[in-house]
Amino acid sequence: MNLPNFHIEINKDLVWRLLLTFCAISIILSASDSAFANTQDDIIGQTLCRLTANLTGGIAKGIATIAIFAVGVGMFMGKLNWGTAAATAAGVGVIFGAPKLVSFISGDSANSNCPTG
Repeated sequence: MNLPNFHIEINKDLVWRLLLTFCAISIILSASDSAFANTQDDIIGQTLCRLTANLTGGIAKGIATIAIFAVGVGMFMGKLNWGTAAATAAGVGVIFGAPKLVSFISGDSANSNCPTG
């Protein structure tokens, strides 16, 4: 391989692959601490509950608020279509309404909350 002629073309596919790789690595790192720090029986369930709590915490609510605000401004200025606005609203609704959706599908309200303590 001739190194002086070596170059990397930064395009949309490369950016998406790097973003997905970064997200996967951050999820693995955030989940691994709680998986090895706990000695109870349901380690995977508790790890997933901790990940859910992190993804629906205060930072996620702030990001969702900014996203809805940005979509509203974009709609007001005529820069976004209704499909983008509906997809953003549906995404926020699914993320924060997931516990209620799980309890509705399973038929048991005890399945919607992760144990605390």
